[in-house]
Amino acid sequence: MVERNNVVDVHNLNVYITHWVKPNKKTLGRMLFAEFSEIAEHCVERFQGVGVPRQSHPIQHVLWNISTLGIPRTVVNIFCNTEPQLDLLLFSERARFYGTELIFNLVVSKPPDLSDPFSLTTLYKSKFSEDSANASSNDLFLYLEHDQIFDRVNLNYFLKFAPKLSKIGLRPGFLRVEWHALQKSWVSTDQSRTTSISSVPNIELDGYTFVDLASPYSGMFLVDLEHAKMIHQAHENATLRNINTLMNRSEVQDYVSSLGTAEKSAIGSRLLHHYLNDSPIANWFSSHPVGFASNSLRPHPGACIWHASNNYAKRRVFRKDKYGSLLLNEICYE
Repeated sequence: MVERNNVVDVHNLNVYITHWVKPNKKTLGRMLFAEFSEIAEHCVERFQGVGVPRQSHPIQHVLWNISTLGIPRTVVNIFCNTEPQLDLLLFSERARFYGTELIFNLVVSKPPDLSDPFSLTTLYKSKFSEDSANASSNDLFLYLEHDQIFDRVNLNYFLKFAPKLSKIGLRPGFLRVEWHALQKSWVSTDQSRTTSISSVPNIELDGYTFVDLASPYSGMFLVDLEHAKMIHQAHENATLRNINTLMNRSEVQDYVSSLGTAEKSAIGSRLLHHYLNDSPIANWFSSHPVGFASNSLRPHPGACIWHASNNYAKRRVFRKDKYGSLLLNEICYE
């Protein structure tokens, strides 16, 4: 997978978006772009869909950015508990301008069993497995929450580093970020403490250090066909084995002990394939390391996925020990 002359050499992009609306909310939710007026102008230019009203739910901007990726065929599967009020024609027409055939599959069903953390991310898995079984070698698979902005910068980052990392069983990882109004800066959503690069597995590649972060969760993943099949196999294995076999591993147990139901479900998506398959690299906690510039230790711009709801960075009190407070240049140190 490479990018040549601004044309992405990817045949198909299969997207899976989980969109749950709380029962007590009569609309798409309160997450509006109007809340983000303090975000730097260059950030708005990157993430906001031109022609999409600012006062709209982030899923509108998620779909807008997906429609402008320039991949020949993109299929967006939205799994929701109530049909969202979306003008899908708007996105399809915009995608056509970028040479993309954009197809939507809307699946409306009851939310999964909240008592089982691994059920929260199961709805997309049957479609994911079906797609990976019928895919071509240059297809990609993207799983997102409904408020995570994935754009061309993110895609280019993956296409640049995936071929080299895949040779050793790894893929480029991503980092959820939010805009902190008090700090006037981007912060990490899922890292609550700094990571010493020397204390964790890492690998140097083209001026970037890919780091196996203490918290690999980012609420999403992007994988190629080879890795998609690994995930599918992990899902199959998970149904055949006692899930406690995974959860009782000491390193996993230590990590998930303080997590909530939603986070544990995402761990199931992100890490099952790593632990239920033989890894070519020993001692790596996640097979999705995040790239940081080796000279500045700032994350690669393409590694940053904007969590547009800004749930963690909305706090009025700035606390260093809380998620959504760690500045991007503080995530790693030598």
